Amino acid sequence: HLIDILFQIWFYLTPIIYPASALDAIKQDWARQLLRLNPLRPFIEIMQELLYQNRFPSLALWGAATAAAFGSLVLGYLVFQRGQDRHIFYF
Repeated sequence: HLIDILFQIWFYLTPIIYPASALDAIKQDWARQLLRLNPLRPFIEIMQELLYQNRFPSLALWGAATAAAFGSLVLGYLVFQRGQDRHIFYF
């Protein structure tokens, strides 16, 4: 049940229902920087620029999305390798 609550909080912290430029209006520098570290932010910004602003996203944004995807791939692989002996495989 806690995962559902955490996903809902994560949803509102990710610029899905508001533009990513709204993060600049946050007064606290630490909060603004923390929200910029959200791994879903580059993907959402790419979609917002393509769909709403009708322009191609910058290469820096594509690089951030690629880094986030690669980082989650590596993290998932490491977590899987650490707990692989407890997995049940059905082949």
